Amino acid sequence: MRETLEERRRYVENVIKSIEAKLQGHGPEKVIHAKQHGNGFQYYEKTEDGLVYMKSKDRELARRAIQNEYDYKVLQASKEEHKKLMALLKVYNNSTMEGVYAKMSAGKRAVIKPIRVTDEEYVQMWAKTQYEKLSFREGAPEFLSAKGERMRSKSEVIIANMLERLNIPYQYEKPLKLTKLGIVHPDFTLLDVKRRKEIYWEHLGMLDDQIYRNNAINKIRAYEKDGYFVGDRLLVTTETVNCPLDIIEIEKMVRFYMK
Repeated sequence: MRETLEERRRYVENVIKSIEAKLQGHGPEKVIHAKQHGNGFQYYEKTEDGLVYMKSKDRELARRAIQNEYDYKVLQASKEEHKKLMALLKVYNNSTMEGVYAKMSAGKRAVIKPIRVTDEEYVQMWAKTQYEKLSFREGAPEFLSAKGERMRSKSEVIIANMLERLNIPYQYEKPLKLTKLGIVHPDFTLLDVKRRKEIYWEHLGMLDDQIYRNNAINKIRAYEKDGYFVGDRLLVTTETVNCPLDIIEIEKMVRFYMK
């Protein structure tokens, strides 16, 4: 709930900044009335002498004035909503069940099994999960991510560094049990903090090789058999010699699915 409120607050703040920059401190310049006329509308400017009909040549002036009126009203409504959001966030932050756990001493938190922790605490707990990592064959090249984690390819390092830059929690080659294949090790396991679910990412980087390609297809089907569908809890990226990793497009994909 707090995440939803924070997201709305940020959106409203952006709207306020955008409209304030557009209006530059000016309110509605003219008062325009619109009246139904057949299948269309006629527009009138309100003056001291009453309503003055605006001819066709003045329609663009009427449109700009009406847009200006709309923008001004949205600005006022956004400012009022922002005040309410800030008040609600203040109450929410001080009165949630997560807040009870956060306010207790470290010694007490160490022995408590909380009903629900804050997102920040949840990420920290998830990141501390211990698991047995796959070994590297002797003589295999060393590829290190920005945080010093050894990986199997340059592409995986690029992906890991991108996830780190986007502040998306991930674990490398964390084991997962699939009904059809048993224990597999997805290249990356991401944490969807909002849904508190793990998202699995397979980067298929050797699709030129037929045996690799067939194994990759079988692996994706094994994911799907257990309900991990591409675009939901499974991300799949591909690469060949002639179609190398496109990190710009991959980042767009990650931002879309992990927003």
